[in-house]
Amino acid sequence: MKWPEGYRVEPLAAHDRSLFSCGKPTLDHYLKTQVGQDRKRDLARCFVLVHFGAPLEILGFYTLSSASVKSSTLPSPTRLPYTEVPCLLLGRLARDQSVRGTGLGRGLLLHVLFETARLASEMGIYALLVDALDDEAAQYYQKWDFTVLEGNRLFLTVKDIRATLHSLEP
Repeated sequence: MKWPEGYRVEPLAAHDRSLFSCGKPTLDHYLKTQVGQDRKRDLARCFVLVHFGAPLEILGFYTLSSASVKSSTLPSPTRLPYTEVPCLLLGRLARDQSVRGTGLGRGLLLHVLFETARLASEMGIYALLVDALDDEAAQYYQKWDFTVLEGNRLFLTVKDIRATLHSLEP
């Protein structure tokens, strides 16, 4: 994926987490206090959006983990011959309030979709799962054609991700 001039996504390292504020206290708290523990325990990997001019300032972030879902929870007419199917979990996704309205949040989700498609070419991934923080977030993901599984857990199949990405090609 090509970012606007000067931006990139990279693994979280020595970035300054203290100034990040997306307006959702739960997400801010996670980035500032918990993400390091999840990385050390191999529970999640965090990726951050930065600008070349301030390479330690986090403008957005997302986390990925492996997951699975019971095939019986998938909507009909999905028929898979397995009890559980492998998925990728988008645990958290947020952009700083300072870049609200710039399209960088959308770009971050597109980066997740590209990464999911890339990883699915190397290993078995049936779908991308997301546990939306609240109803507002769930509605945002539904605009991207994510389907509700239960509550605020949604999914988008890799097949649909590839179709979405293909439709965005010039």
